[in-house]
Amino acid sequence: SFKVGFHPRMYRGGICSEQEQWSDCWERECIDILRTEWGCARKKKGGDATTSNNNTGCSSFQPHRRTLFQTRDPMKVVESLVAKFCVDDKNREDFQRISALLFFRKYDGGKKRGGSFFDDPSLTCLETAAYHVIEYNRAMLGALKSGLIDGTYRIEDATPCAVAELAGLGDDLGAVVYPPNLVKFYQTCRSSSLPPDAPGNQKIKAKRKNKTNRGRVSYTWSDLEGGKHGSKRPPGDMSLVNAIKDLAKDLGYQYDS
Repeated sequence: SFKVGFHPRMYRGGICSEQEQWSDCWERECIDILRTEWGCARKKKGGDATTSNNNTGCSSFQPHRRTLFQTRDPMKVVESLVAKFCVDDKNREDFQRISALLFFRKYDGGKKRGGSFFDDPSLTCLETAAYHVIEYNRAMLGALKSGLIDGTYRIEDATPCAVAELAGLGDDLGAVVYPPNLVKFYQTCRSSSLPPDAPGNQKIKAKRKNKTNRGRVSYTWSDLEGGKHGSKRPPGDMSLVNAIKDLAKDLGYQYDS
């Protein structure tokens, strides 16, 4: 659904009219892209997921030599998702639908055979956002563990140069970097004359403003307990709180309480 940011034009263009936000052509494009790209990062025996000349079925949409996983405080991500998709309920149904498609997690407790966990009509939009964050990050951590992702960094701490180093611009991968960009990297990140406060060493997040939330949504741990904000879980249920805290710990975030 284009309402939640997964439009086919994000992956390729030149086939359907850009004058139409959605059409039969864009729908066919969406299906074709899914068929081609779904699971393409999974390296198969004898294939290389970084090229199109392999037996993985991947195109060259993502021909990157190295893949990094950018993390953010999970609770902050929950707040942003709620601000974007739950306030005024404008995109709530689309958000739940796309979550069900992305994360095929079956219902707990045998409530329903088959189907996605996110299809449960009793889920509040806040719970959907929280479980979405958990499922996505757990999937990325699994990919990191299996070698499909090469490294990770916290956006709160990252600098342009640190990310560039993780991406391999300064090692053997430099041979395949566009030469002018490689020169810029060495001038920005490797020059011995750079001061400590050089732009490449400044935290990335300090240069940006959160344009999605802007203080509209702010939660504490108690908001994730059962019975809060329309939750159908038993009052005081701490399962979601504990799941987010466990995820945060695995991502390298620590909370005081």
